[in-house]
Amino acid sequence: MKRRLVALVFIGLSSSFFLQAQKIISFNDKIELFIDQKYVKEQISYEQLKEDLEFTSYVLNMGYAGNDKMLDKGFDEKSFKDAVMTHFEGKEVIYTDDLIRVFNDNLKPYIKDSHFQLIGKKQIYTMIEKYTCYWTDCYVEKRGEDFYSISNTVGINPDLKYCDDQQNLYYYPSKGSSVYRIAKLSKEPLNSIDVSFDNKSYCLEVFNDGAIEKTNAKYKAFDSKDSAYIALNTFFLPYLDSPDRKSKEIIFNKFIECGYKYGNKKNLILDMRSNEGGDAAYTAAMFYVLYSGKNNNDFSKLIPNMSSWFVDSFSLRENLISPVSCKTKYLLKNNRNQKPSKKEVSLLSSQIENPEKVIETAGYKKSKLFSKESKFKGKIIILTDRNSASAGEIIIPLAKEIFGSESVSVIGENTSGSAMYWDVATICLPNSKAGINTAFAKNKMIEKYDYWNGEGIGIYPDYWSTGQDLNETIFLVTQDEEMKQKLKGISSRLM
Repeated sequence: MKRRLVALVFIGLSSSFFLQAQKIISFNDKIELFIDQKYVKEQISYEQLKEDLEFTSYVLNMGYAGNDKMLDKGFDEKSFKDAVMTHFEGKEVIYTDDLIRVFNDNLKPYIKDSHFQLIGKKQIYTMIEKYTCYWTDCYVEKRGEDFYSISNTVGINPDLKYCDDQQNLYYYPSKGSSVYRIAKLSKEPLNSIDVSFDNKSYCLEVFNDGAIEKTNAKYKAFDSKDSAYIALNTFFLPYLDSPDRKSKEIIFNKFIECGYKYGNKKNLILDMRSNEGGDAAYTAAMFYVLYSGKNNNDFSKLIPNMSSWFVDSFSLRENLISPVSCKTKYLLKNNRNQKPSKKEVSLLSSQIENPEKVIETAGYKKSKLFSKESKFKGKIIILTDRNSASAGEIIIPLAKEIFGSESVSVIGENTSGSAMYWDVATICLPNSKAGINTAFAKNKMIEKYDYWNGEGIGIYPDYWSTGQDLNETIFLVTQDEEMKQKLKGISSRLM
């Protein structure tokens, strides 16, 4: 996936912050936006490699919000540059895909960030190792504080006491109100796992349920008497000159309007499976319309207002301010035909004259937007899989904060785990034109949620389910037989 921009484009400055500053030398005139892999050069010279390497080190130090974490893990800039130069020593021609592979090999031990990517002509490297759920066909029932087998379909007799790691038990109510399914999250492919019952070991086969295939933008909404189903697989708005820019704007407006259209339903089912992320302001806007019951069909002001609310009144973050972030955001605004604010222009001018790296810990400003009683009285059901990423998974804490955890149920598998780093953009290297997808903000808010388990692991659902049992699990929450009939086929696709 060419993830050029998968978070909020501009993060405004909070009125309450703590600053740490570091004087730097600027590469301001070298900063350009990465547009597409087709513009990446096949090869560069050894001399051009030197400049691309210096620029990469500059971006890591001055344009990546996770640089402090890299240093904590032992990253050394000189050792990185020495390793790259040594690898290509004596070569007159450097192939770009070889270059980013070597970059990846020397950076991956120090970066744990699902958004961070190195993009070459043909190859894209992501720094995170994704954890996937591998399922058995063995179920246990909780009785008091212990768990007992309830099926012998895999060669295990009923009523045997489970004597193994309880982290491998996943609440699976489609098989019963106290039933858990044995599975294991792993970053490595698995064919089987060993499980102990009554202190006897059993080898159980496991399978990977797969995920909804990522496709072009897809939106679908329909309802029953009591419920509404909404599927959307992206919140990413393309650049202004993109051929599908207008169609995305139409889709997002329809999505926001659903908050008003379905505000009287008992159940709102949001299918975020395979949602690649984008701008969380669209979700916040839909939730505002759902919460307030207000709909004027003109969201041109609501979306930027919700973007500001998301930054100032929902998030707790560390923002990186430097020539890299200021120039990149300025370029992004121009690319999207959006006028930079006076503060943005002033910041960029200041960074050009006096370049420095500033870490801003943003404060929290209470908002009145969600202070009244919600007009929506129903339940929100969010469907997730391992491809629910960034804004496609931030929708979960958004919904729980706005409507209350008791009104929100998450069904499916763990999400992508792409929520720690925000304000993401892709910068191209000056000679090879390869891309570095970097983040200018660190999300501190996500760490307070016990259902967040880290980059690459993501958010755990309230009710685990494979595709085969998804419709039945939704029905357990909605008790809507009409919607259950409409959702036949949901196991393997967005409706």
